[in-house]
Amino acid sequence: QGNTLTMESTGRVAVTFGSAPASSSNGKRVFLSSTSGQATLTAPTSSGNTVVELGILQGANGSDTTVAILLNLKTLVTID
Repeated sequence: QGNTLTMESTGRVAVTFGSAPASSSNGKRVFLSSTSGQATLTAPTSSGNTVVELGILQGANGSDTTVAILLNLKTLVTID
């Protein structure tokens, strides 16, 4: 028995960024970061990474690192 896992597949969810995204970034695509447990506005480009689009940024205010996105998971490509 392990920890309970809750997985969302659609809707508005909170994700954590390494630094607070600006409010002007609302509407931009959000990707799974190569840094564990974080999201980013820049798709990973390093060899061995998989580019996963999490959704669209909706709740950025320039102050908070945990903000809302409109979740729409897509795996785009694995980089060789």
